[in-house]
Amino acid sequence: MASTTIATPRMAEGAPYKRAQADAWLDAENLLRGLQRYNRAANLWAFGKAIHTALGAFVQVEQVYAYGDFHILARIFRCNVERELRGMNIRTVHLTNRQGKNTADMEIACAIVQRISAARPPQSIVIGAGDRDFCPVVKTAHRQGIQVVVLTFANSISRDLATVADRVVFLEPHLPV
Repeated sequence: MASTTIATPRMAEGAPYKRAQADAWLDAENLLRGLQRYNRAANLWAFGKAIHTALGAFVQVEQVYAYGDFHILARIFRCNVERELRGMNIRTVHLTNRQGKNTADMEIACAIVQRISAARPPQSIVIGAGDRDFCPVVKTAHRQGIQVVVLTFANSISRDLATVADRVVFLEPHLPV
C-alpha cells in the first residue's frame, strides 16, 4: 500500500504530530476532477468519507469549506453536488467559473488569511489543493504559529507547496478502486 503522507522538511519522519483542531478549505472543482482523472469511483459519498478519513489521524476537522462552480460539477457528476456535499457537513461556496482564472484559489486564500487572522484562529488548517499558489498562505499561517496540512492527489502536489507544508496527505489510499 502506498504511503498516505509524505514527510516534509518541517516534519521529521516519525515525529509526533499533534492532532489539533482544524478548518479545511477545498478546491472542490480541482479535487473532484482529480477524482475522475485518477479513475477512482466518482462517488461523492466516498470522496467525502475519504476527506475525513485521510485527515482524521492528523487533525480534528471542525469546518470544511468546498469552493467551486457547482453548476459545472453537477453536469459532470449528474447530480446536485452542492447538496450532496452539504449532506456530508461540507459547507459550499459557489463561484462562477471564468475560463483560465484561478478564482477558487484566490477566494480560498482570502478566506484562510481572514480566518487565521481572527481573534481565535484554528490550531491547524487544511488546504485541499496542490497548487504552489498557496505557498504564501502557508507561510502566513506559519508566522501565526498555525500548522498546515495539504490534502490532494499524489500527482497534483507542487514541490514548492510540499516543501513548505507541515504535512501532505494523499487521497488515493482512502478512495475505492
